[in-house]
Amino acid sequence: MKVKAALVILILSSLIPNLVLVKEELRKYGNPCFRDEATSYEAKFAELKHFLPENGVVGYITDQQPDAGRQEYYLAAYALAPAVVLRGTNYPFVVGNFHRPVTDEAGANPGLVLVGGSCNGVLLFRNEKVK
Repeated sequence: MKVKAALVILILSSLIPNLVLVKEELRKYGNPCFRDEATSYEAKFAELKHFLPENGVVGYITDQQPDAGRQEYYLAAYALAPAVVLRGTNYPFVVGNFHRPVTDEAGANPGLVLVGGSCNGVLLFRNEKVK
């Protein structure tokens, strides 16, 4: 009997902390206002998807340093799929992901003409040098 009681106590002491973690995760993900980072990026880039070729290649520029912006680049590529997103401006369309106000990004990249964008730092350019 003592062995069974000890076994029950051992099992319960192992399960209770895990049940607390499961409860917290269910509360967080069950919240309709909760958005993971990938979902937030999908919403951020949703407006641009309508202007992009569905199966084409688009360029990507940002004001972040390459190492600092790596995760954002991959999230942008995920959000804009099935279009293929490659760094650079040598493509008919170029997506800009900026964290600071953009005054004249096209001026810094000759041939880029602003097509559209939103107030969240995402801009779409058409490259007139590439057809």
